[in-house]
Amino acid sequence: MRRLLITLGLTASLGLGAAGAVGAETIGGEQLSKRGVQVNLGPGAKPVPEIRAETWILVDATNGTVLAAKNAHDRRPPASTLKTLTALTVLLDVPLNQKYVVKTKDTRIEGAHAGLIAGKRYTVEDLLYAMLLLSGNDAATAVARAPGSVKGTVRRMNEVARQLQANDTVVKNPSGLDHKGQRSSSYDLALIARAGLARPDFAEIARTKTYRFPGGGGSMRTIYNQNRLLMGSFRGAVGVKTGYTSNAGRTFVGAATRKGTTLIFAGMGIRDGSASAAAKALRWG
Repeated sequence: MRRLLITLGLTASLGLGAAGAVGAETIGGEQLSKRGVQVNLGPGAKPVPEIRAETWILVDATNGTVLAAKNAHDRRPPASTLKTLTALTVLLDVPLNQKYVVKTKDTRIEGAHAGLIAGKRYTVEDLLYAMLLLSGNDAATAVARAPGSVKGTVRRMNEVARQLQANDTVVKNPSGLDHKGQRSSSYDLALIARAGLARPDFAEIARTKTYRFPGGGGSMRTIYNQNRLLMGSFRGAVGVKTGYTSNAGRTFVGAATRKGTTLIFAGMGIRDGSASAAAKALRWG
Protein backbone atom coordinates (compact mmCIF):
# COMPACT_ATOMS: atom_id res chain seq x y z
CA MET A 1 0.00 0.00 0.00
CA ARG A 2 1.02 3.58 -0.43
CA ARG A 3 2.09 5.69 2.47
CA LEU A 4 -0.25 7.34 4.90
CA LEU A 5 -0.01 10.92 3.72
CA ILE A 6 0.48 14.20 5.53
CA THR A 7 0.68 17.65 4.01
CA LEU A 8 4.11 19.23 3.88
CA GLY A 9 2.66 22.55 5.01
CA LEU A 10 2.35 21.48 8.67
CA THR A 11 5.49 19.36 9.02
CA ALA A 12 7.66 22.10 10.46
CA SER A 13 5.36 22.84 13.41
CA LEU A 14 4.53 19.19 14.04
CA GLY A 15 8.08 17.91 13.61
CA LEU A 16 7.15 15.33 10.99
CA GLY A 17 9.28 14.17 8.07
CA ALA A 18 8.42 14.70 4.44
CA ALA A 19 5.70 12.65 2.78
CA GLY A 20 4.87 11.94 -0.81
CA ALA A 21 2.37 13.96 -2.78
CA VAL A 22 -1.21 12.87 -3.14
CA GLY A 23 -1.19 10.46 -6.06
CA ALA A 24 -4.68 9.00 -5.96
CA GLU A 25 -8.25 10.13 -5.43
CA THR A 26 -8.35 8.22 -2.14
CA ILE A 27 -6.02 9.77 0.42
CA GLY A 28 -3.37 7.18 1.24
CA GLY A 29 -3.77 5.27 -2.02
CA GLU A 30 -6.49 3.67 -4.10
CA GLN A 31 -6.27 0.34 -2.26
CA LEU A 32 -7.68 2.05 0.83
CA SER A 33 -10.92 2.73 -1.06
CA LYS A 34 -11.62 -1.01 -1.36
CA ARG A 35 -13.94 -2.83 1.03
CA GLY A 36 -12.81 -5.42 3.53
CA VAL A 37 -9.33 -6.18 4.83
CA GLN A 38 -6.53 -4.84 2.64
CA VAL A 39 -2.98 -6.13 3.02
CA ASN A 40 -0.02 -6.92 0.78
CA LEU A 41 1.68 -9.88 2.43
CA GLY A 42 5.35 -10.49 1.75
CA PRO A 43 7.00 -13.92 1.52
CA GLY A 44 6.58 -15.84 4.78
CA ALA A 45 4.33 -13.24 6.37
CA LYS A 46 1.58 -14.50 8.65
CA PRO A 47 -2.06 -13.82 7.70
CA VAL A 48 -3.72 -10.84 9.36
CA PRO A 49 -5.58 -11.94 12.50
CA GLU A 50 -9.31 -11.34 12.70
CA ILE A 51 -9.92 -7.88 14.15
CA ARG A 52 -13.59 -7.61 15.10
CA ALA A 53 -14.23 -3.97 14.19
CA GLU A 54 -16.18 -2.09 11.56
CA THR A 55 -13.06 -0.21 10.49
CA TRP A 56 -9.40 -0.29 11.50
CA ILE A 57 -5.90 0.49 10.28
CA LEU A 58 -2.33 -0.37 11.29
CA VAL A 59 0.39 2.14 10.42
CA ASP A 60 4.15 2.54 10.82
CA ALA A 61 4.49 5.81 12.73
CA THR A 62 7.96 6.56 11.37
CA ASN A 63 7.38 6.47 7.63
CA GLY A 64 3.57 6.36 7.44
CA THR A 65 3.40 2.98 5.70
CA VAL A 66 0.03 1.27 6.00
CA LEU A 67 0.60 -2.37 6.98
CA ALA A 68 -3.05 -3.45 6.84
CA ALA A 69 -6.49 -1.88 6.99
CA LYS A 70 -10.20 -2.55 6.83
CA ASN A 71 -12.62 0.07 5.47
CA ALA A 72 -10.08 2.69 6.53
CA HIS A 73 -12.03 5.72 5.27
CA ASP A 74 -15.44 4.77 6.67
CA ARG A 75 -16.78 7.77 8.56
CA ARG A 76 -18.10 7.10 12.04
CA PRO A 77 -18.57 8.90 15.38
CA PRO A 78 -15.11 9.01 17.01
CA ALA A 79 -16.15 9.25 20.68
CA SER A 80 -13.26 10.25 22.95
CA THR A 81 -10.53 9.33 20.47
CA LEU A 82 -11.28 12.80 19.06
CA LYS A 83 -9.55 14.18 22.16
CA THR A 84 -6.24 13.37 20.45
CA LEU A 85 -7.02 16.14 17.95
CA THR A 86 -8.08 18.44 20.79
CA ALA A 87 -4.74 17.87 22.52
CA LEU A 88 -2.70 18.28 19.33
CA THR A 89 -4.52 21.50 18.41
CA VAL A 90 -4.13 23.10 21.84
CA LEU A 91 -0.46 22.11 22.03
CA LEU A 92 0.18 23.88 18.74
CA ASP A 93 -1.11 27.19 20.14
CA VAL A 94 -0.85 27.26 23.93
CA PRO A 95 2.11 26.69 26.32
CA LEU A 96 1.77 23.93 28.89
CA ASN A 97 2.28 26.35 31.79
CA GLN A 98 -0.55 28.69 30.78
CA LYS A 99 -3.11 28.97 33.58
CA TYR A 100 -6.87 28.62 33.23
CA VAL A 101 -9.60 29.22 35.81
CA VAL A 102 -12.35 26.63 35.41
CA LYS A 103 -15.83 27.97 34.78
CA THR A 104 -19.00 26.42 36.19
CA LYS A 105 -20.20 25.60 32.67
CA ASP A 106 -17.02 23.55 32.09
CA THR A 107 -18.00 21.27 34.95
CA ARG A 108 -21.58 20.76 33.73
CA ILE A 109 -20.69 18.94 30.51
CA GLU A 110 -22.26 15.48 30.26
CA GLY A 111 -20.40 12.18 30.32
CA ALA A 112 -17.08 11.29 31.98
CA HIS A 113 -15.63 13.87 34.37
CA ALA A 114 -12.14 14.43 35.73
CA GLY A 115 -13.57 16.27 38.72
CA LEU A 116 -12.54 19.83 37.87
CA ILE A 117 -13.50 22.43 40.48
CA ALA A 118 -15.18 25.62 39.30
CA GLY A 119 -13.11 28.69 40.18
CA LYS A 120 -9.91 26.68 40.61
CA ARG A 121 -6.82 27.54 38.56
CA TYR A 122 -5.19 24.73 36.58
CA THR A 123 -2.35 24.67 34.08
CA VAL A 124 -3.04 23.60 30.50
CA GLU A 125 -0.74 20.68 31.26
CA ASP A 126 -2.98 19.56 34.13
CA LEU A 127 -6.03 19.76 31.88
CA LEU A 128 -4.38 17.78 29.08
CA TYR A 129 -3.44 14.98 31.49
CA ALA A 130 -6.99 14.92 32.87
CA MET A 131 -8.39 14.80 29.35
CA LEU A 132 -6.12 12.12 27.89
CA LEU A 133 -5.73 9.88 30.95
CA LEU A 134 -9.21 10.10 32.51
CA SER A 135 -11.01 11.12 29.31
CA GLY A 136 -12.68 13.90 31.28
CA ASN A 137 -15.16 15.83 29.16
CA ASP A 138 -14.94 18.66 31.69
CA ALA A 139 -11.18 18.80 31.08
CA ALA A 140 -11.69 18.71 27.30
CA THR A 141 -14.10 21.64 27.49
CA ALA A 142 -11.82 23.61 29.81
CA VAL A 143 -8.67 23.06 27.75
CA ALA A 144 -10.57 24.01 24.60
CA ARG A 145 -11.67 27.26 26.28
CA ALA A 146 -8.12 28.06 27.45
CA PRO A 147 -6.97 29.51 24.08
CA GLY A 148 -10.00 31.83 24.03
CA SER A 149 -13.23 29.95 23.35
CA VAL A 150 -14.53 26.45 22.73
CA LYS A 151 -15.98 27.60 19.41
CA GLY A 152 -12.59 28.95 18.35
CA THR A 153 -10.80 25.74 19.29
CA VAL A 154 -13.34 23.63 17.40
CA ARG A 155 -12.77 25.82 14.35
CA ARG A 156 -9.00 25.44 14.79
CA MET A 157 -9.36 21.65 15.17
CA ASN A 158 -11.09 21.49 11.80
CA GLU A 159 -8.28 23.60 10.31
CA VAL A 160 -5.62 21.27 11.72
CA ALA A 161 -7.51 18.26 10.39
CA ARG A 162 -7.52 19.77 6.89
CA GLN A 163 -3.80 20.60 7.13
CA LEU A 164 -3.10 16.97 8.06
CA GLN A 165 -5.30 15.79 5.19
CA ALA A 166 -7.60 14.17 7.74
CA ASN A 167 -10.42 14.88 5.34
CA ASP A 168 -12.88 12.38 6.84
CA THR A 169 -12.94 14.34 10.10
CA VAL A 170 -15.56 16.94 11.01
CA VAL A 171 -15.36 18.37 14.54
CA LYS A 172 -18.39 19.72 16.39
CA ASN A 173 -17.08 19.62 19.98
CA PRO A 174 -13.71 19.03 21.69
CA SER A 175 -14.80 16.06 23.83
CA GLY A 176 -15.94 13.58 21.18
CA LEU A 177 -19.43 13.36 22.66
CA ASP A 178 -21.95 12.34 20.02
CA HIS A 179 -23.09 15.31 17.96
CA LYS A 180 -24.91 15.43 14.64
CA GLY A 181 -22.35 15.62 11.83
CA GLN A 182 -19.30 14.88 14.01
CA ARG A 183 -17.25 12.11 12.46
CA SER A 184 -13.82 10.73 11.72
CA SER A 185 -12.25 7.55 10.31
CA SER A 186 -9.68 5.04 11.45
CA TYR A 187 -7.38 6.46 8.77
CA ASP A 188 -7.72 9.97 10.18
CA LEU A 189 -7.35 8.87 13.80
CA ALA A 190 -4.07 7.14 12.93
CA LEU A 191 -2.94 10.23 11.04
CA ILE A 192 -3.73 12.48 14.01
CA ALA A 193 -2.02 10.10 16.44
CA ARG A 194 1.06 9.99 14.22
CA ALA A 195 1.24 13.79 14.24
CA GLY A 196 0.76 13.83 18.01
CA LEU A 197 3.36 11.18 18.79
CA ALA A 198 5.90 13.12 16.74
CA ARG A 199 5.68 15.83 19.42
CA PRO A 200 7.56 15.07 22.67
CA ASP A 201 4.90 16.84 24.78
CA PHE A 202 1.96 14.89 23.33
CA ALA A 203 3.91 11.61 23.41
CA GLU A 204 4.86 12.12 27.06
CA ILE A 205 1.25 12.64 28.13
CA ALA A 206 -0.06 9.78 25.98
CA ARG A 207 2.31 7.22 27.53
CA THR A 208 1.89 8.38 31.14
CA LYS A 209 0.26 5.83 33.44
CA THR A 210 -0.33 8.02 36.51
CA TYR A 211 -0.30 11.74 37.19
CA ARG A 212 -0.54 13.85 40.34
CA PHE A 213 -3.55 16.06 39.73
CA PRO A 214 -4.62 19.11 41.79
CA GLY A 215 -7.59 18.48 44.04
CA GLY A 216 -9.55 20.66 46.43
CA GLY A 217 -7.98 22.69 49.22
CA GLY A 218 -4.47 22.48 47.81
CA SER A 219 -4.45 18.67 47.89
CA MET A 220 -3.16 16.38 45.16
CA ARG A 221 -4.61 13.10 43.94
CA THR A 222 -3.30 10.40 41.66
CA ILE A 223 -5.17 9.85 38.41
CA TYR A 224 -4.72 6.72 36.30
CA ASN A 225 -4.70 6.17 32.56
CA GLN A 226 -7.75 4.23 31.32
CA ASN A 227 -5.85 2.70 28.40
CA ARG A 228 -5.70 -1.02 29.20
CA LEU A 229 -3.11 -1.67 26.50
CA LEU A 230 -0.78 0.75 28.27
CA MET A 231 -1.71 -0.25 31.81
CA GLY A 232 -1.54 -3.98 31.06
CA SER A 233 1.35 -6.18 30.08
CA PHE A 234 1.64 -5.36 26.38
CA ARG A 235 5.34 -4.82 25.80
CA GLY A 236 6.32 -1.46 24.36
CA ALA A 237 2.90 0.22 24.66
CA VAL A 238 3.14 4.02 24.36
CA GLY A 239 -0.52 5.17 24.33
CA VAL A 240 -2.76 6.60 22.90
CA LYS A 241 -6.54 7.05 23.61
CA THR A 242 -9.70 5.15 24.45
CA GLY A 243 -13.24 6.03 23.40
CA TYR A 244 -16.83 4.88 23.84
CA THR A 245 -20.36 6.15 23.39
CA SER A 246 -23.53 4.15 22.80
CA ASN A 247 -23.70 5.57 19.27
CA ALA A 248 -20.03 5.17 18.34
CA GLY A 249 -19.44 1.90 20.17
CA ARG A 250 -15.84 1.20 21.15
CA THR A 251 -13.19 3.32 19.48
CA PHE A 252 -9.49 3.07 20.23
CA VAL A 253 -6.09 4.34 19.18
CA GLY A 254 -3.17 2.31 20.49
CA ALA A 255 0.55 2.47 19.78
CA ALA A 256 3.59 0.41 20.72
CA THR A 257 7.33 0.53 20.07
CA ARG A 258 9.48 -2.56 19.64
CA LYS A 259 13.02 -2.77 18.25
CA GLY A 260 12.94 0.88 17.26
CA THR A 261 9.68 0.66 15.30
CA THR A 262 6.48 2.33 16.47
CA LEU A 263 3.16 1.09 15.10
CA ILE A 264 -0.21 2.78 15.50
CA PHE A 265 -3.54 0.94 15.51
CA ALA A 266 -6.80 2.84 15.16
CA GLY A 267 -10.16 1.09 15.28
CA MET A 268 -13.82 2.13 15.32
CA GLY A 269 -16.93 0.09 15.99
CA ILE A 270 -14.80 -2.48 17.83
CA ARG A 271 -16.74 -5.57 18.91
CA ASP A 272 -14.06 -7.07 21.16
CA GLY A 273 -12.21 -5.47 24.03
CA SER A 274 -10.49 -2.43 22.54
CA ALA A 275 -7.07 -3.24 24.01
CA SER A 276 -7.37 -6.87 22.88
CA ALA A 277 -8.16 -5.82 19.30
CA ALA A 278 -5.24 -3.41 19.27
CA ALA A 279 -2.89 -6.00 20.77
CA LYS A 280 -3.78 -8.51 18.03
CA ALA A 281 -2.99 -6.03 15.30
CA LEU A 282 0.14 -4.63 16.90
CA ARG A 283 1.54 -8.08 17.72
CA TRP A 284 1.04 -9.17 14.11
CA GLY A 285 2.58 -5.92 12.86
